[in-house]
Amino acid sequence: MKHDHISFKEYTMDNLSLPSNIADLIPRDNMAHVVHEMVERIPMETFLAYYKGGAPPPIIRK
Repeated sequence: MKHDHISFKEYTMDNLSLPSNIADLIPRDNMAHVVHEMVERIPMETFLAYYKGGAPPPIIRK
């Protein structure tokens, strides 16, 4: 399914509902920091070439 409007959920290391900055809990020499830096450097256009559009339906809690 292809959509005219492409949108992504915003991701930052600071917007988790866990501690205010989870990066502070990860040791500085942990591989998670390397992976985070690598992903942040990938141009968005790289992902768009493979993105077909759409998103899962929202979770509705009762």
